Amino acid sequence: MPKKMARAVGIDIGSKSLKIIQLETSAGKIRVTHFFDLELSFGEDEQANSNLLIEAIHTIFKENALDRNNVILSLPTQDSILREITVDFSQDEHIKKIIKYEAEKYLHSYPIEQVIIDYAKLNTDDKRSRLFVAAVPKVILSQRLGILETCGIDPISVDLDITAIANISALCPSVMKREMVLIIDFGASATKLIFMNKNDMKHVRAIRLGANLRDDEPVEGEGKLNASTDGTDEEWNDIDWDLESELIVTLPVPDGMRSDRMFLVHQSDEKEDQGQRKSEVFDRLVKEIRRTMLTLQLEHPIELICLTGGGSQLQGIAEFLKENLKIDTTFLNYSKSIHLADDTSREVLYSGSVALGCALKGLGKNKIDMDFRKEEYAYTKRFEMMKFPLAVLVTIVLLLLLVTGYGIQESRIAAQKKYDELCSNGEKILKRTLPGTRVPAKNADFLYRILKKMRGVLADGAGELPEVKSAFTRWKDISEQFAEVRRRTYIVVTELRIDQNDGTIGGFLGQNDSPLDYMRRRINSIEEIDPIKTNFTDNEIVRSPPISELPREYKMEFYYKENEEDE
Repeated sequence: MPKKMARAVGIDIGSKSLKIIQLETSAGKIRVTHFFDLELSFGEDEQANSNLLIEAIHTIFKENALDRNNVILSLPTQDSILREITVDFSQDEHIKKIIKYEAEKYLHSYPIEQVIIDYAKLNTDDKRSRLFVAAVPKVILSQRLGILETCGIDPISVDLDITAIANISALCPSVMKREMVLIIDFGASATKLIFMNKNDMKHVRAIRLGANLRDDEPVEGEGKLNASTDGTDEEWNDIDWDLESELIVTLPVPDGMRSDRMFLVHQSDEKEDQGQRKSEVFDRLVKEIRRTMLTLQLEHPIELICLTGGGSQLQGIAEFLKENLKIDTTFLNYSKSIHLADDTSREVLYSGSVALGCALKGLGKNKIDMDFRKEEYAYTKRFEMMKFPLAVLVTIVLLLLLVTGYGIQESRIAAQKKYDELCSNGEKILKRTLPGTRVPAKNADFLYRILKKMRGVLADGAGELPEVKSAFTRWKDISEQFAEVRRRTYIVVTELRIDQNDGTIGGFLGQNDSPLDYMRRRINSIEEIDPIKTNFTDNEIVRSPPISELPREYKMEFYYKENEEDE
């Protein structure tokens, strides 16, 4: 018997697009069944943006019948606060107790009660652990979960895009074979750097550098980095190296608050100007990678760079990185581990990595397990909560069905018994009123056919129905004949039974048999009685008779002619 296929859906809501992917696994093989990459035109109206997302997500899930029970949502790294910290514990049970208080020391943008904290281990020994800590503002988490709830979706987990991508590395042979690989997710508004040691995430960093091509100006607000086009890099060179050793990224941008995102490439009608701006982005990217390598003091040199994200499709980026960093550069390719449809394989590889990583988590294939559905946002497993009440309800319904079924069965048996009795009476009436008539088969319409037959006989001119004597008439006839016997001899009747077909009469008499012969003659004189079958069944002397003068007991059976003819 084939195993049941497991499905999982990953959702990646970006700054300019919505990506949804559904994976299906069967017999150990994973394949992409659906992939959607929608460009969305977000404006300044937050409610309008939410409505746009709701409409897109609802339409995709409804029209394609995607699985709503195993959905993983990713949050953009730029919407969170990230830190690498060291704690004096190695066991998770101890770390979970202190992580919130340890992280509070490094959070300056939000009070600790306004964020959800989670962590992943980067390095650990017997006494200490190096942790990757993320803090997601509750306002962002609430807004994203509210959008999905409106669509009838309750995600079982909420992850970061950066860890979703790290989970894909296990499916890429090129990553698994090398000591140190740098995965670059070049997104629209931020770039994530993930340093992988085979299948282990060692360092992460997110930088304010996006590849989005758009016409609007950088968002005004506190902490904004200007997108310089004159070649000056004063703000980028002014680095607090002590802070940088701990600070990975701080990009708090919950809806309704001021944003510090920036876009370094602006669309222009002049190809030369656009090429110059793109070159500036590449230069800044190389600069940030070098700075990160110096800051982190990597254990091994980087052997390979893997590109993913929408910005990885910019022409010449792979060659530029390889030439300037002297490191082999390719694209993050997991096509050998996951079956991709020919018409969507390129899109999935370039821009679907985050959604894919989330869907893999839904299938239980994740190395890094971070989940921001905690505290008041904890996944309640609604079906699990409903299991017991639902089981009770089902049990009650089944009991009601059983009781109802039993009652119906009892009613059916009673009705069948009544019907059989009516059929028996109908047969007797037919035989008595229309002697010699063939009795119809006892089917469902038995009584109806008897009625029809009797009406048909009368309609054919059979005359009136013969007189039917009642039990009282028969009793009268027997009593009259016995009275004649009683006038001539001393005899007592103690039993008299008259049925439809036969009857019995019994009592006591003396030693003389003449009363019995005379009784037989009198009974046989009744027109309805069959004289051939009339006989005495008992004629014995009683040792202790109730009447001393009558020591013998007798019993006589008689039969009616009509019943004999019916037989």
